[in-house]
Amino acid sequence: RRAGYMYGTNLPTDATGQVGCGLGPAVSTGTVGLIPPTRYVEATGEEVTLDGVRLRFQMTPGTECQEEMN
Repeated sequence: RRAGYMYGTNLPTDATGQVGCGLGPAVSTGTVGLIPPTRYVEATGEEVTLDGVRLRFQMTPGTECQEEMN
């Protein structure tokens, strides 16, 4: 019973999500989709405000993946 409360196993899952504990314990039951980007980060130091949060980007070329950034 305690695990049911701790890990949300007694809560329903649906297209809007589920409750779980840990990384990847379950997959969504909704549909898969992709929203194409409307803005691209092209240089270190670019600042953007998303949903009231100010972000400053730092490009990190030469790492594991060329598309990585901080």
